[in-house]
Amino acid sequence: MTLVEPFIDVRTLTMDNWFTSLPLAQDLLARNTTCVGTIRKKPYIPTVMLEKERVRPEKTSIFLFDCNTTLVSYKAKKDKTVVLLSTLHHEAAIGEKGKPEIIHFYNKSKGGVDVLDHMCASYSTNRKTQR
Repeated sequence: MTLVEPFIDVRTLTMDNWFTSLPLAQDLLARNTTCVGTIRKKPYIPTVMLEKERVRPEKTSIFLFDCNTTLVSYKAKKDKTVVLLSTLHHEAAIGEKGKPEIIHFYNKSKGGVDVLDHMCASYSTNRKTQR
């Protein structure tokens, strides 16, 4: 919450899986800020959303809706499933190429997320030692 304090109130934040979680999304929503982001495996995500089963066809989506939160699982390739959390989107809209609108929005607005990932990879705190 400290990182996003300058951006609180009537904004939409795009986050990477380092930061995205259901409790954070609910806290931001309580402060009039919506968010969209990829999400890691968490105990509150149903296993159906995370399965990389070969039976599920490629380019298919599974949506889960709560009061103000949407989870979408999109199977992009044979062994790749992407799960996104959104408090901005509230319907199962599919855009071009069979991708959900949540993924299109995330891809359009993730520029800052990519910069953060690049900076974290460039500046490591690890040091080489002889031990």
